[in-house]
Amino acid sequence: MLKRQMSGLRSRPRPPPAVPDIPDRLRPVRHPRPPAVRPPSPRTVTGWILTHPDTLPESELRKLKSVLTGCPELDALTGHVRAFGKQTVTPDNRRVQTLLCNVPHTQAD
Repeated sequence: MLKRQMSGLRSRPRPPPAVPDIPDRLRPVRHPRPPAVRPPSPRTVTGWILTHPDTLPESELRKLKSVLTGCPELDALTGHVRAFGKQTVTPDNRRVQTLLCNVPHTQAD
């Protein structure tokens, strides 16, 4: 009996697929997307900020400028870091006091 049922299953035609194949001409044309540009890592940006601008390669300087235009806080921080860097190269006590007076103070919670 089982053999009869199995033979009956084999002789039946297969049902059509639930979703018929769509002809290529009806499929939407897919354009490949350009690869997304990854933003630089925080470590990379920190390295750019801490590097003297004269020694930074032009390509990295352009990338740093694009990052700084998108974040005014980082731009302000970069100004403070550069000003402090000048103080360490040419020590002058009056200039350090002026620098510290210009930095906004925040209180920790």
